[in-house]
Amino acid sequence: MRIPLSNVEATAVQAALFRHKAASMLTRPDGSTYYTPGPFEKHMVDTCFDDEHQATLLREKSHLLPYMAVRTAEIDHQLLKAVQEHGVRQIVNLGAGLDTRAWRLPLPPGCTVFE
Repeated sequence: MRIPLSNVEATAVQAALFRHKAASMLTRPDGSTYYTPGPFEKHMVDTCFDDEHQATLLREKSHLLPYMAVRTAEIDHQLLKAVQEHGVRQIVNLGAGLDTRAWRLPLPPGCTVFE
């Protein structure tokens, strides 16, 4: 690790790493990606974890990548549906693991995201 982190912080960074890697490694049967990784996830991960630590985590926990891809895609889908079809304008994202949804999703002006 590059910087000392609490267990909660390390888990959040780990989730961001898996979410970022899953987006670039896994595709749907039609070849499309489940979601586009956020613009800041990789930067946050690289700031906290060195390359060796990232490689170790990915090697030891690669079984989590499909789960992260499908989970992230489904949450994105449900949030966009709530915003587009039901007029939701405030999103509270709890336990997000340094998610960059506020930057990744095409949210309308005036929509506020709290993480």
